[in-house]
Amino acid sequence: MPQEAIFSDTELACLTQDEIEFLREQIDTLKLELSHRDEQLQQVQQELKYTNQELCRAFQINRPSLEEAKKLANQVLVRRPFARTAVAELLSALYGAAVSPLDLEPSPAHQKAHLAKLAAHTQQLQTQFNQLEPQFVTLQTLSQELRVQCQALRAQRQKKEE
Repeated sequence: MPQEAIFSDTELACLTQDEIEFLREQIDTLKLELSHRDEQLQQVQQELKYTNQELCRAFQINRPSLEEAKKLANQVLVRRPFARTAVAELLSALYGAAVSPLDLEPSPAHQKAHLAKLAAHTQQLQTQFNQLEPQFVTLQTLSQELRVQCQALRAQRQKKEE
């Protein structure tokens, strides 16, 4: 299939030397402008590259090590152990290293301290229960007595109404 010419032979003949020169100058101008824009683009890309590097360095300076982050995560997970998998995934994404939920298990010393706190809290609750138990028994007895009195009053009222 033959290519269609941009200009027909008749149109080419009509173009004067001045018009051809003008078109060549426009082409040269557009080439220069394109070259200038390409240089600007390269400068902007270089600036972005440097800025990105600086931001990465700044982020690295303030970021704790992976081990420190794991310790912080363990402190959070003492209160919310159900979030262990989510925290492991978050650390993996932030540090680009595989972190397993098992990596975030509390240390035996930490578990022992936590158990000691739970035992102390259990003891405190037991003491409170022991203090409240006599009051509960007294209230239960009073409640039973009130029920008996209430039943007696209902029975008296029914007799009067008959």
